[in-house]
Amino acid sequence: MTVIRRKAPLHLRCSTMRSNQYHVLRQLAVDIRPVKRLAAKLLSEDSTLRHVLMEESDSLPAADFVAKLGTWLSILDKEERTV
Repeated sequence: MTVIRRKAPLHLRCSTMRSNQYHVLRQLAVDIRPVKRLAAKLLSEDSTLRHVLMEESDSLPAADFVAKLGTWLSILDKEERTV
């Protein structure tokens, strides 16, 4: 009997690949101390983004950093519009 192996559909292969990449990103850490220093230097003391960044740990899993980056940029965009 011959076993025929078929590739999984593309959407299943991509989701598996994304899952594997996510696990790799969970193992890597990003040092955000330079970001905090920049925020302390450039943002006003009443800046929401500055407060949010200062409350974060100095090191974040890369996946968390990537996930939070979009939120941080949105806050920064809103603060720039009000200046």
